[in-house]
Amino acid sequence: MVSLISEHGVTELVMGAATDKYYSKKMKAPTSKKALAMIAQANPACKIWFICSGNLVCTREPHQITPTEQTMNATQMSSGASMATQSERMAPTPPFSPIEASTSAAASHYKRVKDDDLPYPSGRWGQEESELEEIKRHRDEILQDLCRADKHREALEVEATKFKHMVEELKEKLAEAHCLILHLEKDNEKLQQERVCAVKEANLLRKRVQELEISRYEKENFCEFKYEELKEATHGFDDSLKIGDGGYGSVYKGFLRGSTVAIKMLNPRGMQGKTEFFKEMSVLSKVRHPNLATLIGACPETWALVYEFLPNGSLEDRLSCKGNTSPLTWQTRVRIAAEVCFALAFLHSNGKPIALIHGDLKPSNILLDSKFVSRLGDYGLCRLLEADESTILTRCSGDMGTFVYMDPEFLASGELTPCSDVYSFGIILLRLLTGRPTFGIINEVQKAVTQGKLEKILDKSAGAWPVAVATKIANLGLRCCEIKRKARPDIGSEAWQVLEPMMNQP
Repeated sequence: MVSLISEHGVTELVMGAATDKYYSKKMKAPTSKKALAMIAQANPACKIWFICSGNLVCTREPHQITPTEQTMNATQMSSGASMATQSERMAPTPPFSPIEASTSAAASHYKRVKDDDLPYPSGRWGQEESELEEIKRHRDEILQDLCRADKHREALEVEATKFKHMVEELKEKLAEAHCLILHLEKDNEKLQQERVCAVKEANLLRKRVQELEISRYEKENFCEFKYEELKEATHGFDDSLKIGDGGYGSVYKGFLRGSTVAIKMLNPRGMQGKTEFFKEMSVLSKVRHPNLATLIGACPETWALVYEFLPNGSLEDRLSCKGNTSPLTWQTRVRIAAEVCFALAFLHSNGKPIALIHGDLKPSNILLDSKFVSRLGDYGLCRLLEADESTILTRCSGDMGTFVYMDPEFLASGELTPCSDVYSFGIILLRLLTGRPTFGIINEVQKAVTQGKLEKILDKSAGAWPVAVATKIANLGLRCCEIKRKARPDIGSEAWQVLEPMMNQP
C-alpha cells in the first residue's frame, strides 16, 4: 500500500484504524499495526482518514516533503517497484480483468508487507481476503449492470426502428394529404366562381337592409357619446327624468339615437383617468349575460354610462312597493334570487384568472324588465375606482343603506374579492325573504331560525311561503353573511345548487 500510494500519487486515503469490535468513543489514535505503519511510512503528501465502526478516529494531515524524506520515499518506491517488476516476471500472465489484476497485485503487496515489515496476526489476512472478495462481488455487480444496460439499449434500438417505420408511414400519409389538398383547391376554385355570383346577389339584398344593419350595430357595439347628445336626450338633465340616485351618481331616463336608455352620470371623485375609464367600459360592454343590464356606451367627457332602459325599475322599488305597485310574489322573489346568483357566478368566472367583481350589489342595482326578469346594473364599476379610504367613504355617504350591504372584511382591509359580493347577496336574500329593513336583519333571521319561528318574520305580502323553501333560503342567506370570508359558500356551486331547483316553483 505504501508503494502504491507513492507510485500513483495518491493524495487522499480512508482506511481502518482497528477492528470494529475494538472501537470506543475514547479512541483517539489507530491501534492496528497496519494503520500505525501507514502513519509512519506512507507518502507525507497523502492525507489519511482513519475510521472504525463507521466513525472517524483521527486524520493524518499532509505536509511538504523535506529533501531527506523525498530521498527515503524515492528509495522505497524504487525498492517497491523492483520487487513488483520481479514478481511480474516470475508470475504467468493470468486471464484476469483489470479489476482482478489490481486485486491480485494488492494481495501480493499485502503479503510482502506482512513478511518483511508488519508481522500481523494470521487472522488479519482472512479479513483482507474478505475485502478482496467484496471487491470482486462489486465488480460482478457492475458487469451485470452493464449487461442490463446493453439489453436496454437493444430494446431502445428496436423502439427507434419502430418509430422510424412510423415516420415513413406518416410521410406517405402526408403525401396523400397533399394530393387531396390539390384536389380540394381545384374544387375551391369552382366554389369561388359560384361565390362571386352569390356575392352579386347578396349585394342587392345588403342595400335593402343597410339601415337595419346600422341600427343593430349601434345596439351591439360600444358607442362613445358626446355630452351634447346626453344633455339633449335628458332635456338638460331635467329632474323629472331622474329615476335614481346612488353612491356612484344619478340616473336619468333619456331618448338617445332612437332608443329609450338609462343614463348614469358618475361622480368623478376617486375615478381613474378618462382614457382608462373608456377602456374599462369598452371591456365591460363585451360582457354579455341574460341577467346583466346591457351597457350601450359611455361619455368620457362627463363620466357617464348609457344602459338599456328597463321599465319595471329596481328591486328596491318593488320591495318598497314604490308608486303603489303590487308586492312581488314569493315565486318571483325566488326566481330573482336565482337569477342574481346566476349572474354573479358568471361575473366571478368571466375574468379568469382575475374575477370580475360587482362591488356594489344591492336591490337598487338589480333592475327588472317588463317581465320582471332581473338584470344586474353597475357591475364592474369598482374597477374604475382608485382604491383608498376616501373612495369607500364616498360610496357609503351617498346612501347609508349601502353600508349594510358591504363586506365587513372589505371595510376593514379595503380588499375587494368575490366573497364581498357573496356577503351582499346574503343580505339581499334575507330582504327578499322578510321584506324588512337591512339594519339588524341578520340577527333577526338568525334568532328566528334558532328558535324555530322563521314563519313569523316572513314577508306575508309575498303569499304563503313553503316552509322548506323559506328555510333553505334563510340558511343560505345566513351562510353568505358570515363575518369570515372563508366560511361563506361559493356562489357558483354551493349557492346555485340550492337556488336553481327552486327557480320554477308553481
